[in-house]
Amino acid sequence: MATPGTAEDIHADIARLAHGVDVYRAWRIAMHRQAFGTDTDMNTIVEPGHVFTDVLGDAPNRSRLRFVLDELRMWYDVTGNELSDIMRGSAEAAAEVRAFLDQFRAEACFGFFEAGGMVQRTAEKVLKRGRVATRDEWYKLAELANLTDQKILTAEETARLQGLLADYEAAQ
Repeated sequence: MATPGTAEDIHADIARLAHGVDVYRAWRIAMHRQAFGTDTDMNTIVEPGHVFTDVLGDAPNRSRLRFVLDELRMWYDVTGNELSDIMRGSAEAAAEVRAFLDQFRAEACFGFFEAGGMVQRTAEKVLKRGRVATRDEWYKLAELANLTDQKILTAEETARLQGLLADYEAAQ
C-alpha cells in the first residue's frame, strides 16, 4: 500500500484510519458490556483513535506523519489478524465479526482488512500461488473481489481472484 504523497494527504489518511479505530473501539466496548455487563477502564480494551493523532503535535513533520501512518497500518494488520482468529472459532463469533466488518465499512467508508495492507499482501500471495489455500484467505479476499470501488487489484486481477475464490468454495 503506497504512502500518500503530500503531508496533507498523509494527515488525511491518519485522520481516516484513526476514525476507524474509534469505530472498532465502540464495537469492542459494546461486546465487552454485552458479555460482562461492566465498565472497566475502556482504554484497556482499545485505545481511542485520538491517541494516534495526539502524538503528531501542533506542527508534525513529514517523518512523524509517516511514522504515525505506519503505526496505524500495523494496528490494522495486528487487529485484523485477531479478527481472523475469532472468525476461525465458532459460527456465532464468525457471524458477529462479519456483521462488524459490514458495519465498519458503512461507518468508516473503507474495509478493515484493506487499511493495513493485509488484504493486498494476501491477494498477491493467492494470485501468485494460483489458488486460495485456507478459509482465512477466503474471508480476507471475498469482500475485496466483490467491491467495485477497490483500488488494490486491476480488473484482470479481480476477475482472476473471483475465479480462485469460486474454485475454493466449490471444493468446500
